[in-house]
Amino acid sequence: MPVVKAGDLETFYLEEGGGDPVILVHGNWGSSTWWEPVLARLPAGRRVLAPDLRGRGRTRGPDSDYSITSLAKDVVAFADALGLPHFDLVGHSLGSCVAMEIALKHPARVRSLVVVSPGWIDGMPGVYAIPERQRQLKEDPAFLAMALRAIVPGRDDDLWRRLLHDAGQQRLEAALALLPALTEW
Repeated sequence: MPVVKAGDLETFYLEEGGGDPVILVHGNWGSSTWWEPVLARLPAGRRVLAPDLRGRGRTRGPDSDYSITSLAKDVVAFADALGLPHFDLVGHSLGSCVAMEIALKHPARVRSLVVVSPGWIDGMPGVYAIPERQRQLKEDPAFLAMALRAIVPGRDDDLWRRLLHDAGQQRLEAALALLPALTEW
């Protein structure tokens, strides 16, 4: 299992291929596992890296700050730890906000940017900031599975079970702190 010390984190990541680096940033209630189908279909000449964000997946570290800026700094620290001065960047959902923040703060490092199902670019509307829903996702595996089914319909295989497992491992602190982070970002 690849792990690298990046700032105050022990960042877990998946890696495949060789060549020009691409960093894939997952969404909330996600992990690097979400990117496995992409890793399995790489074109030649690409080194793809998918880290688990702070408070999610198998990355370990403190619950110090879950702002979009902090998560972006974590990904840049990850790139630094692996000696990646430049990279292509892909973000999904929460990961799209993190990727956009990296592109804004470090434009010379980001060769290209792809956002998939991007978060709000002008801040998440307060009506969606419902802590009780985040608690329910953490505490009720059936509710979490139902919510993830909207994103991954029809899967019932080993990958689906691992996606559910990883989602269940997300720290509640990460989910709750994300609400004001997205609203403010």
